[in-house]
Amino acid sequence: MKTTILLVLLPLFFLVSGVSAQDSTSNWKLKSEMELATRYIWRGLSFSKSPCIQPLVELSKGGFFVSTWGSYTISPEKFQEVDLNIGYSFKSLTLTLSDYFSPIDTGSTPNKYFDYDRKTTCHNYDLQLTYSNIAGSELTIMLSAMIYGAERYKLNTIPTYIELSYNAHLAACTVRPFCGFTTHKGYYADKAAFVNCGLSVSREIQISDRFKMPTKTSLIFNPDKQDVFLIFSLSF
Repeated sequence: MKTTILLVLLPLFFLVSGVSAQDSTSNWKLKSEMELATRYIWRGLSFSKSPCIQPLVELSKGGFFVSTWGSYTISPEKFQEVDLNIGYSFKSLTLTLSDYFSPIDTGSTPNKYFDYDRKTTCHNYDLQLTYSNIAGSELTIMLSAMIYGAERYKLNTIPTYIELSYNAHLAACTVRPFCGFTTHKGYYADKAAFVNCGLSVSREIQISDRFKMPTKTSLIFNPDKQDVFLIFSLSF
């Protein structure tokens, strides 16, 4: 699976070189931001007990993009994460391959990033297909399948997740109801179940004439585990 890393890192290297050689009229876009979240909740599952710092760097041109994203807890916890993503968008369709790397990080032992053996790796490769603006509306459906890695090997099945969401606009806010479920027993639940249902409200706070701070508040239910989370995040 080292080939996958090269597919992400080599284009990123050459593309960044290309961006630096371009003038201000270039079509390349380089984005760097950080999100501060009260908890790390993903697809209805909790991956932290404390606030997290979540950096992102993304390079894109046209429909093509490569990015890296991470999540690090403010207080000491064993679970941390670093992801690589590569994808392409065409009209309303987006295909993304994500490498989720989430070792048990003790801070004193190597986390074996370059271990890609399916029996011992801490990587999970997730293939996602997103269809947005269905029938000209703000409705989106996302299909996800973990096609290789730790969870694929341990469970001897392909963890599958499907999510429907809708963007509505109310005053200065974007309101996004969502509902996600898994189709069979596996990574997300012990059976086919709804695992990630709720509502997100996003709003930009005007800090100055030139600066707005994006914020998001999410109420998340996991009906299968009978969990509920209220999450707030700021982006810089």
